[in-house]
Amino acid sequence: MNRVTKLLCAISVCTSFMACSDGKLGGVSEESEGIVPVQNWKVAGVSQKGPFVTGSVVTVQELDGITLNQTGKSFRGSIKSDKGDFSINGINLVSQYAMLEATGYFWSEISGSKSSGPVSLRAITDLSDRNTVNINLFTHLEYERVMNLVLEKGKTVAEAKAQAESEILAAFGIDVQFANPEDLNIFTAGDGNAALLAVSVLMQGGVDVAGLSERMGAFSMSLAAEGVWDDAKTKAAMADWAAEADNSGLLVDIMQELSEWNEGEVPDFITHVRNFWYDAYGLTACTESREGEIAVDSNEFSERYYGKSGARYVCESGAWIKASNLQSDTKNFSAGDEGEFRAGQVDSLNKYVYDGGKWREATEMERELGAGCTAAMPLTIVGGYVCKEGDWDVARTFDYDVVGKTCVEGDTIIGAKSRLEYVCTNSKFIGLKSMQTWFGADGSDSIYHAFSENPSAWYVVKDGDYDRGTSFISWHATVDTSDANWLNDVIDTCKGFCGDVTFGDGVEYPYVEIGFSLVWDPSGITLADGFDVSNFGGVCVAYSSTVKMSVLIVAPITVVPDYAYAQYELPLSDTVRVERIPWASFTVPSWSKSYASYEASVQKTSELRLELSGDAGTTGSFNIKAFGPYNGSCDKYAELE
Repeated sequence: MNRVTKLLCAISVCTSFMACSDGKLGGVSEESEGIVPVQNWKVAGVSQKGPFVTGSVVTVQELDGITLNQTGKSFRGSIKSDKGDFSINGINLVSQYAMLEATGYFWSEISGSKSSGPVSLRAITDLSDRNTVNINLFTHLEYERVMNLVLEKGKTVAEAKAQAESEILAAFGIDVQFANPEDLNIFTAGDGNAALLAVSVLMQGGVDVAGLSERMGAFSMSLAAEGVWDDAKTKAAMADWAAEADNSGLLVDIMQELSEWNEGEVPDFITHVRNFWYDAYGLTACTESREGEIAVDSNEFSERYYGKSGARYVCESGAWIKASNLQSDTKNFSAGDEGEFRAGQVDSLNKYVYDGGKWREATEMERELGAGCTAAMPLTIVGGYVCKEGDWDVARTFDYDVVGKTCVEGDTIIGAKSRLEYVCTNSKFIGLKSMQTWFGADGSDSIYHAFSENPSAWYVVKDGDYDRGTSFISWHATVDTSDANWLNDVIDTCKGFCGDVTFGDGVEYPYVEIGFSLVWDPSGITLADGFDVSNFGGVCVAYSSTVKMSVLIVAPITVVPDYAYAQYELPLSDTVRVERIPWASFTVPSWSKSYASYEASVQKTSELRLELSGDAGTTGSFNIKAFGPYNGSCDKYAELE
């Protein structure tokens, strides 16, 4: 159709519409645009939210050339593939203006799957000089605004579309230019296509299909009247989703997914999405000059508003990322001393430790003690815990003995707590005696010995723990046996282990044992081997007992079959006495069928025990004040008390 034919058609049509007589009121200006009928026309394009799925319906609706009202005449087609493409032939319209509408399910660019429900997108277009019309979110969002500008403000369709497009971009803070939204395609490179994809992702972010439809409708109505989008809450919700998607890497995943769909490059929409949430949060651009700067979300409608969430963001390599507490709280910290403990500058409830030349978050134990612990720190004791090799642990007698001492190779020291003698060997303090003498008056539930840097803890075993017996101890102290350190309460009260024992029935040999292991692996299982304790010479005990009490040398069953441990029965005494028992005084029980002697047990000792035993129904009392090697200072218990 040539220009002359078009003009004649326009004049012919105009004579049938009295409303066009002034060329302006109530619709399209005849003088400025001319109404051109469309004859035997073909329209093709793509319909995209993400791409509409195969079989989705596309219609071309005829519009009155002056009022832009739908005449009721339409031409129908369908989406031919999952790329959203369509083609409709044989279109005849009274004017060049038409409304295209696509309805159906679409492939979500966010989830990568088909949408849970259908949507409808519209486009108003001038077919006088085009056969390609893409239907997308921009064409849909501009529709109501274009109608308002044409019918109420007297704009031409071209002017209205240009203004509406600029207003949509402004609403999302996007500064790009493109000719017509009908030419845009999310699978093609270019600034306009990137802007379309960015807005498409933002509008869908965080909502289902119903929520998307609601957002599109609300945006269109808001834009239609005044050309602005004034829904601060929805804008903040979209920004919250975008910030999380950006920081979590979801935006990059979407880009990769779209590239695979398209089998090639897709427009870089991420910059526009980032700028949107940056602007919504009041962050502005992350430039090189702002590298390392900490900023906060100042949008009160945002879920990440600093006043509600305390969330902070740091500018790194051109992008704002959610700042950790460490980044925010220590940004202005100067270097500290090794192990230094500080409160956060932004949030004083957060605590930090200077470790190896940098600040790190404090551990739960460091927070509890209010002190840092690093591998480079010297031995330090705080609140009953020792900092050793970068971790806080319960302080043992050995730790109290050597804390603050300088280890000079070959030098000896006297332990500050146990008064044991130690020698510095290979940069560590080693006890010169094979075993310390334990005193209840020291308040410790552990015994230091040369077989391990960490001392062994006392334990209590009753016959009921193994054989359903009913023997029990009434401790001379208030204890809570569910507390792992309950024995310390007994020791603090008695200056030793003291209580009344009642021997129950249900077993052939009622007993209660108090002992400690020399070989204990991390899982709490006694190892199959033992140590040579012959240089102990024997043991010393300070005690009182009105029931039978024996010292047992415990060795693996491979050494002592039938649990026939070599033992020594202590004399009964209702007052504290000290006994020194050489190894040679230990004998194997008469009932044993084994020929194992005390010498074999001493070579492979795994535990030492004090066993209380008696007939069912009998009772008695006991008090164990000290325990140590044969030449230990058990008799000094009284001085310590």
